[in-house]
Amino acid sequence: MEAPPEPARPPAAPAPAGADTGADTGADTAGARLDATAARAAIEAAWEAGLTVRAAAERATRSASYVGDVYAQLAKARGPQPSRGQTRIEGAA
Repeated sequence: MEAPPEPARPPAAPAPAGADTGADTGADTAGARLDATAARAAIEAAWEAGLTVRAAAERATRSASYVGDVYAQLAKARGPQPSRGQTRIEGAA
């Protein structure tokens, strides 16, 4: 007696645009990492612009946990992070 054929599997859904599929794209990203001074400057600029930790990590080519630590240092030294799009009012009204 033969075993019944396996049912056909539905086709896999395509990955969303920009998703990391784990496939090797062949792109050389080894030289794309910023040096420490440039990364710190990028993180500070992102903090001042009100960006999230993840967005800053992507711009600075650093981990989100490292950027979170830097954000905490900046908040301690400078006060709360400005909100994105927040206007600054200088001096007394």
